[in-house]
Amino acid sequence: LYAANWLGDDLSVVNLDSGAESERIAAGNNPTAAALSPDGGRLMVANEQSRYFRHPRPPQSEVTEIDPRRGRVTARYAFPNAHLLSGIAFAPEGDLVLVPLVRPRNLLPAVQVVQGWMMTNGLGILDLTTGMVTQLPLDDPGDFYADPSDVAVSPDGRQAFVSHGGVDRITVIDLPAVRRLVRESSEAERARLADDLRAARRFGVGRLSTGANPRGLAPSPDGRFLFGA
Repeated sequence: LYAANWLGDDLSVVNLDSGAESERIAAGNNPTAAALSPDGGRLMVANEQSRYFRHPRPPQSEVTEIDPRRGRVTARYAFPNAHLLSGIAFAPEGDLVLVPLVRPRNLLPAVQVVQGWMMTNGLGILDLTTGMVTQLPLDDPGDFYADPSDVAVSPDGRQAFVSHGGVDRITVIDLPAVRRLVRESSEAERARLADDLRAARRFGVGRLSTGANPRGLAPSPDGRFLFGA
């Protein structure tokens, strides 16, 4: 069992036979979620807070890759201009890692509150086949989907789901469309996608209404149901 220790900046590894903690593995800054790859060879950790920088710089948060067999960090992937990485999930193929995030404009004067550009909500995509990081917006031009809290993927890999605690919604995403968009776009195009509020139309399927403040998500093994806490 792997448990993210938010204040300790590490993960506890617990032996389920004995119930005892066997070791701790360093992660990034405030780890909040972990996901094991389908083949069990990679453990990916989402870290909520930015790496430490001298002011003024935008945040740069990290997804930490760990070899669970050796208990060692093997890679650190940076998500620029992003923080509050609060959930993480693998595509069933094991090639994509998905993480919800928030993109703040912390270096701009606070004069665009009405226009909604103080921060935007998005989904980070880490393509493990190339090491590329892409950020996709989850907001629409006229709608703000606050507090992206968790991400889950259907067992068949056709849909991804992101919970938004601030607006009582779950976004439904066409995951094959995301894979095509990420891999067919140039580096410059992928950089522009992060702030293009029209982009959600290219991979979004819809929004589901939920109870108050949805956070954790889990699909049933047969893919018939999605459970939201």
